[in-house]
Amino acid sequence: MKNGTSVLILSMAFWIFLFSPGSAQTPPDIPDALEPWQEWALHGKETRRWCIPRYNDGTAFQCAWPTALELALTPEGGTFSQTWQIRWDSWAALPGGTRHWPKTVRVDGRPRPILEQNNAPSVRLEPGTHTITGTFEWSGLPDHIRIPPASGLVTLSINNETIPFPDFDDRGRLWLKRTRIPEKTENRLKIESFRLIDDAIPARMEVRLALDVAGAARQATLGPVYAPDKFTPLTLDSPLPARLEQDGRLRIQARPGRYTVRLMLRHTGPLKALAFNPPDDGFWPAGEIWSFKARPDLRIAEIRGVPAVDPAQTAMPAEWQAYPAFMMRPGQTMAFKEIKRGDPNPSPDQLTLDRDLWLRFDGTGVTVRDRIRGKKHTGWRLEMDPALELGRVTVDGREQLITRRQDSRKAGIELRNGRVNLTAVSTSAGSVSRLPATGWDHDFRQASGRLHLPPGWKLVHATGMDRISRTWIS
Repeated sequence: MKNGTSVLILSMAFWIFLFSPGSAQTPPDIPDALEPWQEWALHGKETRRWCIPRYNDGTAFQCAWPTALELALTPEGGTFSQTWQIRWDSWAALPGGTRHWPKTVRVDGRPRPILEQNNAPSVRLEPGTHTITGTFEWSGLPDHIRIPPASGLVTLSINNETIPFPDFDDRGRLWLKRTRIPEKTENRLKIESFRLIDDAIPARMEVRLALDVAGAARQATLGPVYAPDKFTPLTLDSPLPARLEQDGRLRIQARPGRYTVRLMLRHTGPLKALAFNPPDDGFWPAGEIWSFKARPDLRIAEIRGVPAVDPAQTAMPAEWQAYPAFMMRPGQTMAFKEIKRGDPNPSPDQLTLDRDLWLRFDGTGVTVRDRIRGKKHTGWRLEMDPALELGRVTVDGREQLITRRQDSRKAGIELRNGRVNLTAVSTSAGSVSRLPATGWDHDFRQASGRLHLPPGWKLVHATGMDRISRTWIS
């Protein structure tokens, strides 16, 4: 046990030292006594050490970052070139596919074998910065070739003529024969911005950006989309390569087309007022439509300071049109006057109970498993009668702490969600001639159950319930 404890402590020590923020750039100071254990403790954890986690998912890591893909094509073939920054051993996807397999691929000037990974030709790269080059051979210019999803920017030339507006589609295909060079086409980016404020605890805001991009593929910086001192980003869903900066700006690799970007934010502190100060980036609209999703079970709030609009007369997302909408102009502030906390007239609870009972072999008690589902609008605690001993409770699959209030013999749990998905296991010792119908200090809209008998037992009759089947009498 002593040696095993030492190994555990060493392993924990390396996790603390080497997986702290910034560890990938600055190696920590490791005590001499722990130095021989370094490779052992970190074996198989290289991606956590060197790769960059997603800002909203600490379990997902990105180890490979490409630059723009340069393509020079002719009716006989062509060449491609791209630079990759690799944090740890990774596969780099190449342009082309089964029909147009790349040839003579080199990494930093040296030949490299090509293997198929995720239905795409790929090469394996070690940490560092590498330049990949290769060629294509065909008897005639194909209609299209496939481009890896990670390559957000593409530079294309056909017969030594630069194509300023490469034609992509949503399936990752770069069209070559139907590419047209628009005349007098300017680089244009039009934005429509909508926001949905969810008055939950904590409050949340979803930002929907409808982007209309024209012109050459380029990188654009939008925003700030939100105030970093008031909001924390939770998720970013973008069909284009995008990144959030610390100051709330959105850096995006834009190419011609129409796209929808979704950003989910969490508000810091109580929600009392929100101001609209549009960013001066040259792209942002002068007005936005904000919707408000009330939570009357938590509080009743009144919106002040901004004019209401008809949601049906706006271009806002269809699923938001059921909520009140307001037009926000620069400098305006949406104030939330709290009328009352909680719902003064809550709806009745709608809970159902599904129970399984297992009779012990000697008949001295039962084991009970209850499944409680439904909505709860009043009270945030469920307790069980002392006739049943509550042993284990899970809510949404997570273990819950069982507590007992002072001067009370009933054990129970605290609920924090109005939607109840609860499983409880309890026991009853002693006589089984009389059992509580539910045992919970709560009314149920519907209750059902099954009695499981051990071998050699048979149920003669039972009373106190609406109906029962498979007894000796029935």
